[in-house]
Amino acid sequence: GTLVVTLLQSSSIKWLAGTKYSFNFKLQNPPAEQNAPFVAVSAKGASSSDNISPENMDTPGDDDDLLPLYIKQPAIEEIEIGQKTPAPGAHNTITVTIKVNAPI
Repeated sequence: GTLVVTLLQSSSIKWLAGTKYSFNFKLQNPPAEQNAPFVAVSAKGASSSDNISPENMDTPGDDDDLLPLYIKQPAIEEIEIGQKTPAPGAHNTITVTIKVNAPI
């Protein structure tokens, strides 16, 4: 898909050189795993000399979890089972512990 953001300039809105601007938007991730897609940024200015060709976005480190639109495969990371007592005739408690890597 494509997201188009229009940046306006007027007497009340000025984009200052050397100033970092950021914005965000919300979306819903798909229900299934996917690799991070190619994400690029480009810009069209008032004249062709103001244009910026598509460039890869910087991503935060090598952790796939931080890549835009990377969706991990839900999985059980750990599972343990145990009992409170092995004594014959005793009341017993069985405990199951599960750790997942994503909401299931």
